[in-house]
Amino acid sequence: MHLGEPHADDMGSHTHYIVLNSEGDCFFNIGTNQDIEIGGDLYEHVVGDVTELYDSDQDTEVAGDETLEVGGDRDL
Repeated sequence: MHLGEPHADDMGSHTHYIVLNSEGDCFFNIGTNQDIEIGGDLYEHVVGDVTELYDSDQDTEVAGDETLEVGGDRDL
């Protein structure tokens, strides 16, 4: 875990103030609300299957354009 002054990656760019790395699994258990606010872009790269389970309502608001690309079958 690295916290503090950002450092450059191997390419000399793309700096981060917080870096977390683990070769094992990760589990977050939050007892009440979780609020995440990002002041810039959000990039997610997932190489395995994704399962999301919501035991309540879900509301999604998009202020700008939305693009969805599906490389395989999509069931609704």
